[in-house]
Amino acid sequence: LQALPSILAAQVLSPRPGSRVLDMCAAPGGKTTWLAAAMGDEGRVVALDRTTAKVEEIRSLARDFGLTSVEAHRADATQAVRLQQQHTEAEAEATAAAPSSPSEAATQAAAAAAEAKAAAAAGAAMQAEGAPAAGSSALHHSPSSPLPALGPPPYHPASFDYILLDPPCSALGLRPRLLHAWSLKQLRALAAYQRSLLHTAVQLLAPGGELVYCTCTINPEENEGNVAWVLDRYPGTLQLLPAAPLLGLPGLTGADPGTGARWLRQEEAELVQRFDPGVLLPGRKR
Repeated sequence: LQALPSILAAQVLSPRPGSRVLDMCAAPGGKTTWLAAAMGDEGRVVALDRTTAKVEEIRSLARDFGLTSVEAHRADATQAVRLQQQHTEAEAEATAAAPSSPSEAATQAAAAAAEAKAAAAAGAAMQAEGAPAAGSSALHHSPSSPLPALGPPPYHPASFDYILLDPPCSALGLRPRLLHAWSLKQLRALAAYQRSLLHTAVQLLAPGGELVYCTCTINPEENEGNVAWVLDRYPGTLQLLPAAPLLGLPGLTGADPGTGARWLRQEEAELVQRFDPGVLLPGRKR
């Protein structure tokens, strides 16, 4: 069984069949398998987690559902994007393995540099601005032709059409966790870690791709604060989309009283969803 907000997060993303999807912090795999099933098992769903046992749990769940489009890898998702140096080294290895003329090598290097530059300019539900770059997006991939496995990270920038980021959080939306004595320092450290994951997600998202960010906490710094941060950090790169179906409350507006960091503007708050443990299916006033 899954909690409603967990189901809703995958429903909001709703990837198209034949797409490349990344579930950055995937354990235990419920949303991963939902996404693969929603695509009719057509495309590729990459699931990452830092723990070997949890990765095996995701693989086992995918097998139980008969899903062949899911691949799970043990990895630190903050390190999931291939750096320019790694990209250059990989290109050098490929050139050594398959020698070409100097003019052909120069053409390939120029094309790789142009692709990297376009990817860097690409970008909660949020959408990366711009049309999908040629060769970087699977949105138009034929479902009848299975996508090959992508393997473990790191991945090139703009590798994924859809990304789900449900990061480690304080879990203060789960009633048993309300008894946990979190310090303000710990909460802020968690929010900073989540921002590093968002930074990676933006780099891995293809132009025109979509990103869903969700948590199971009611802490504004981990929710509205991080959505505002990523929008301000990448102006002109990301835009908020309506997170339909709208079953939760609007997000919080204003600013953190301790740091002054902004939360959401009114028009942004209307596009996200907040669930309060004390409000059952609040819905949204039209």
